[in-house]
Amino acid sequence: MLKPYTHEDRQKRSVIIKDNRNRNETNHLTEEELKSKDLIWKKNEIRWRLLSTGYSTHIPVEDQRATIDLAFRMWSEVTPLKFVEDLTGDIRHVDIEVEFGRGSHGNCKQDFDGQGGEVAHSWVGGNMHFDDDENYKSIKTRSTDGIYLLRIAVHEIGHVLGLPHTNKTYSIMYAIYNKLNSKPSFELNPLDRKAVQAIYGRCVCKGKFSTVLDWVRKRPDNSFIFNTYFFRDNHYWMYENHANRTRYGDPLRIAREWSGVPNLVDGYAHIWYIAGSAIVDKAYFFKGEKFYAYDSDEDSVLEGYPKDIKEGFGPMEGKTDVIPDNIDTVYFDMRDKNLYFFKHDMVYIYDPKMENGTSGCCVRIRKITEEFPPVDGEEPLPSDLDAVYYSYKDQAIYFIKDEYVWKNVKFHLRQKQIVNGVKKEGLWYNKWFDICDI
Repeated sequence: MLKPYTHEDRQKRSVIIKDNRNRNETNHLTEEELKSKDLIWKKNEIRWRLLSTGYSTHIPVEDQRATIDLAFRMWSEVTPLKFVEDLTGDIRHVDIEVEFGRGSHGNCKQDFDGQGGEVAHSWVGGNMHFDDDENYKSIKTRSTDGIYLLRIAVHEIGHVLGLPHTNKTYSIMYAIYNKLNSKPSFELNPLDRKAVQAIYGRCVCKGKFSTVLDWVRKRPDNSFIFNTYFFRDNHYWMYENHANRTRYGDPLRIAREWSGVPNLVDGYAHIWYIAGSAIVDKAYFFKGEKFYAYDSDEDSVLEGYPKDIKEGFGPMEGKTDVIPDNIDTVYFDMRDKNLYFFKHDMVYIYDPKMENGTSGCCVRIRKITEEFPPVDGEEPLPSDLDAVYYSYKDQAIYFIKDEYVWKNVKFHLRQKQIVNGVKKEGLWYNKWFDICDI
């Protein structure tokens, strides 16, 4: 049982969230005890329904359903579980019934106690009930009054999945809802993710990528933040390197978020270096025969683009070599400030430094395995790479083909003479987590 409100709790303007489980102290059971009592879900697809007899009187019905669906999605993003809203099927096939009520509600044996006390209760492997005497609000609500339904729903789903309360105030499973510190949008923190994954396992998602890149953003204090973006077909994920997971809500559509950038891009390159007193800062996407200059400040492709690759990346003076169309991938190497274009088993090293009067194709054209040889005994890089990118977080170059990743283990930013040596790291999904098509 939870402790009653204290004076300190009331000063926080908080409300307590209770989980009844089966009213048999299951909120204190360990993972092993939960499994032995058969209280966790044994299937990956779980069906839920917001009962038409139990709608909230505070939020439009469609917002209620959307909020509950969003709450389920937050857990499905970090586990193998898939939650499906069942609107019309036989109620006997619905796994989780969701409803709002006041006092004595539905067929529940535990009454709600009115505004300011217990705001919701739920059961392991069972249903969720919300006290409609509470002033629930959706994430669209701008008022400072009320309780965000999303936070309460995520908490209750945690109980349904078998998670107990915690004394960590930053966890969604903390028993007290603090209005002053609660925001409409949030993410599951590592503690919550690890707790639920200890029961159900991690969401292992596989697949190929169209390209991978680190996107550099400048903060108001002039410092920089580097997040990694994984592009696949017509959508992408932002990987929050500090949290070692994808951003909540991803994947998103490329067309909606990257104005003018096509689907199924071949590669991306960020040319970024200091030339005298100036900073050269150019970003390009490549697809087929075209390249797209991208304005990072305006978040859109620059006017006048796309242009032909042959037009923008032609030969050096006195040479005839050009960068081929339909490249596999490309990256900018900060050591020699050159672009490395990959196609089949070849790499084309292009000098973009126009201020030196040396720009053009190509500094050299070599076999990939000659330019990036394997270290002793390691598997060499394959042809037709999917992505090559520089990680600002790791200060390393990664090569990706299908579901495998290689690392240039001899790379160092301050190398005066470039030395490369690649080593196969293994499967990409053992390094980057929760990149799932949901």
